[in-house]
Amino acid sequence: MQLATAFRLFGQDKAGASPMPARLRAWWQGDAAPKAPSEAVVEEGLGEVPLPETVETLPPLDAPNPWSKERLALLAELWGPGFTSPGGEEFTIELIKPLALTPAMSLLNLDAHLGGAARTISNVYQMWINAFEPNEALAAIGMQMSENEGLAKRAPVEFCNHEALGERLAKDGRQYDCIFSKEGFYRIANKEEMFEAIYKHLKKDGQLLFTDYVLPESGETSPEVAAWLAMQKEIPPLWTAEQTLKSLSRFEIDLRISEDMTARYRQMIVEAWASYVQRLREQGFEPAMGEALLREVESWVRRVLAFDRGGLRIHRVHAIKRSSLSF
Repeated sequence: MQLATAFRLFGQDKAGASPMPARLRAWWQGDAAPKAPSEAVVEEGLGEVPLPETVETLPPLDAPNPWSKERLALLAELWGPGFTSPGGEEFTIELIKPLALTPAMSLLNLDAHLGGAARTISNVYQMWINAFEPNEALAAIGMQMSENEGLAKRAPVEFCNHEALGERLAKDGRQYDCIFSKEGFYRIANKEEMFEAIYKHLKKDGQLLFTDYVLPESGETSPEVAAWLAMQKEIPPLWTAEQTLKSLSRFEIDLRISEDMTARYRQMIVEAWASYVQRLREQGFEPAMGEALLREVESWVRRVLAFDRGGLRIHRVHAIKRSSLSF
């Protein structure tokens, strides 16, 4: 996808074209929509035909400056301040509802990103949260956000890379009532070791709740998934939901929730982008946002295509450590 494609996608309506949010929804839902002749390639790219294989024109999202002020501003517009993925504050509270949190409980938020979820949980439940983020630059920005909101102690965002998680948890010597992660485990190469570290540091009756990207049960990596992963850096082979549950079954846990949330997640993506497009139409477009917009558009369009072709799913898991046995 070229930068001109993004400008055409989010620019003013051309004569005879349907309203921009409607076209965006139609493209991503694969529905028929009125076409301007010059837009056919763009609509095909977002609808029934895979995007052109031009991934090499876009370096991985973490190079050279993945967290530019333009991208951070775009993410805040799309998902809400402090969030880097769909849902925002409202979805965070909905997602963690099975944990039945109270102020007396301890919670570790892994893959905390900018810390939006940690701060939301801390504010809503008046809890003290530990938040770990494996990207050092992102953790620093998230910590600054916590400081700006007066939550540097109640919801600090600390750097902890995936490989050092077990060592860090062992050094801290803490056990948690709850451990929560949102779409982060797919980046971890040694998931078996990661789950073991998590289990060791859950209290008896402690709860693990996470969402993650998984492959369909065939375990095949589709072209759409491969195209999305190519935009990122050093992502290990994705697991299926079955592989994830099998790894967790090594431990003394009770599985409470195992559900496919793809449809809900996809809906949030489409609605967020449609709202953003509407704001662009009303307020205009900042040329400085061009590169950040292009990268974000392509990344999320590729994800939606992977959802729609059945090659990628979002899965939620909630498990409780049995109280009768210790690790």
